[in-house]
Amino acid sequence: MVRVHLKSKRHARSKKLLGEGRLKLMLNSDGELEEEQETHAERHARTVALAQQVQKSKKDSGRQRQNRRRKKRSQNHVEKKQKPLTSDKKKRKIEK
Repeated sequence: MVRVHLKSKRHARSKKLLGEGRLKLMLNSDGELEEEQETHAERHARTVALAQQVQKSKKDSGRQRQNRRRKKRSQNHVEKKQKPLTSDKKKRKIEK
């Protein structure tokens, strides 16, 4: 099986591309170059370092913030209704 591949046109093309420096390097299942393998300890250290980085807090712009804002507005609206509203004209009539 290997002999058949070594005699194939595909293998010859790969040898030619490798000689010209145009052969794409193969990636393993992790998406890393086969030649540059990373040990488990190195990969784990990189993962831990990324997890420890302080992330910027996202601006609260979602559904929950909108609900809080709507409730706050409705409470202010109710408080304004409870206060007796007297216009300037009514005050003037009462004073006379």
